Amino acid sequence: MSESTDTHTFHLPVGECAVTLEDVAVILGLLTDGLPVTWMTMSSFEALEAECLQRFGVAPRSRTVEQTA
Repeated sequence: MSESTDTHTFHLPVGECAVTLEDVAVILGLLTDGLPVTWMTMSSFEALEAECLQRFGVAPRSRTVEQTA
């Protein structure tokens, strides 16, 4: 089995196969009918940090952690 990165398909001995969103929904048992679930997106690291602190009591680390000597 090999994967083609330009078409996102898998090449199998019996032919070519592409995974669709419907396939993922069936595999994971997700419902695909009804109202969509949406939420605001985090526009900055500070907004994400504040949301995590409020909900979970911890915040993710910034990728640019300054080291102190």
